[in-house]
Amino acid sequence: MAIACYDIPSTYTTTASNYFQPTTGKTWAITAMFLTNRHSAAVGVDLWIVDTDVQALNSINSGSPPSDKYTYIKAIQIPGEDTYINDVQRLIMADNNLFYWKAAQANKVNVIISYMEIWCQHF
Repeated sequence: MAIACYDIPSTYTTTASNYFQPTTGKTWAITAMFLTNRHSAAVGVDLWIVDTDVQALNSINSGSPPSDKYTYIKAIQIPGEDTYINDVQRLIMADNNLFYWKAAQANKVNVIISYMEIWCQHF
């Protein structure tokens, strides 16, 4: 089991440190996700699961959100100094999928993702 942690930016960006994606050639099971608002007031967050085979990241960097079909969580308001727990029931992500997010305010919300690698042996 591994854990990844990110600050959620307030702009659309393709900076690798701003999104979560399995390593090339790997498939990961997401076991839980925690979105923590460190600010004293509520902050809105959007989250998408993008198929990078269809929508290239550089098209997202144009200043607009990913396609609506990738919406996973839309405009959730996380109360001040509170945490939203998304028990995702083992969401499976391949290396062409990524969590992409945007918060209403920069440096106020972070996300912690618990995941594990899935592999199978073919006989």
